[in-house]
Amino acid sequence: MLKKIYLIIFFNLFFLNPSFSANKIAFIDLDLVIQKSKPGIKILNELNTISKNNIDEIQKLQKDLENQEKSIQNKKNITTEEDHKKELSLLRNKISEYRNIKDKKSFKFNKIRNEKITAFFNKANPIIQKYMDENSLDILLDRKNVFIGKVNSDITNDIISLIDKNYK
Repeated sequence: MLKKIYLIIFFNLFFLNPSFSANKIAFIDLDLVIQKSKPGIKILNELNTISKNNIDEIQKLQKDLENQEKSIQNKKNITTEEDHKKELSLLRNKISEYRNIKDKKSFKFNKIRNEKITAFFNKANPIIQKYMDENSLDILLDRKNVFIGKVNSDITNDIISLIDKNYK
């Protein structure tokens, strides 16, 4: 009985071919696809414009609040304590409004950014899928999740050129 077990183990170890994975794997840098493709550049420029406008508006509001605070501090000795407290109360309310505006703009910007990037990838996914089918790729990974890989497994530039040609 023991001889049969050794014989089976011997044949399994030395005469059976090891199986190798036949999956073809590639990786892509999705951030670079957005930064370098023509539609991605257009989206990033739109987002930068929105962000710049938001920052300019918020900075203007902040300067106005700072000027009001300085004005209140300068009037402190001239006005009555009651008037001073009223002005401080109004300033606190304006600061609270400023924070709400800032939070709303940030939330709205993040929502717009997510929608535009999602729409970009929804349109780019069929292009990428077609490339995968044509090149018999089974798995496509984001470059951020790859520790090391062969340079020829990086298909980022191929995808960028395909997106530039076929993105609608």
